[in-house]
Amino acid sequence: MENMVDFGLQLYSISDYTGTDMEYAFMRIQEFYYKYVEFAGFYGKSAEEIKGLLEKYNFGVVGAHIAVKDIIADFEGIVNYNKAIGNTNIVIPSYEIYKKEFVYELRDFINEYQPKFEAQGMKLYYHNHDKDFKENKDGVVPFEVLWNETNVLFEVDTFWVFFAGLDPVKFMQEHKERIGLVHIKDGLMDRTPKSLGEGVAPVRACVDYALEMGWPMIVESEGQIPDGINDVKRCYKFFKRMALEASEENNG
Repeated sequence: MENMVDFGLQLYSISDYTGTDMEYAFMRIQEFYYKYVEFAGFYGKSAEEIKGLLEKYNFGVVGAHIAVKDIIADFEGIVNYNKAIGNTNIVIPSYEIYKKEFVYELRDFINEYQPKFEAQGMKLYYHNHDKDFKENKDGVVPFEVLWNETNVLFEVDTFWVFFAGLDPVKFMQEHKERIGLVHIKDGLMDRTPKSLGEGVAPVRACVDYALEMGWPMIVESEGQIPDGINDVKRCYKFFKRMALEASEENNG
């Protein structure tokens, strides 16, 4: 990582601001080198309002987390809204998968709606949590079902892969053909969220591999200590330190 590279921000990280004043949130994160954003709700704003903010503050949009129930309720509206703001990546943020029938519901939803999104020039992703890699109460491992019985793409949340007891870099290497987006996150093993570099996850190794693969990196930091803006500012400083250290190594 010789120089600062473009990376994005999952806006859930600053949900304490986006829900009340999205323009102020955009203005502030623009200071910290975030180049694109991923939405976790639009807070009642029209597509025209969102597009205006993206253009005013020069942000690209890399994705939007949208619940399965909302897609089913208004597929056409979601497609039109996201096209209007320039987004082509729809991400299922999570699903209740503690029973096998729920896992199969998710599988069937993906197999029905992924071709519909593709017909609109859009991609459907699934964002993992640690529970996706563990047997649920019925002995089903959700990730195995999604990997083997669908063609869904994956937005890899590197911390939750690590928290599940897996090596996130090895996981990405083994599943790279269906990965397109990467959440860079840190935390402790008691689930306490931390700013990048302040937890126990192998953040640097994950960043290096995502860079090697050319995948968009999306910072997600959920501690909001003392608030979301300061949290993501610390994450930005982590990337600056990484770039500086890489430069010193290359010049040393």
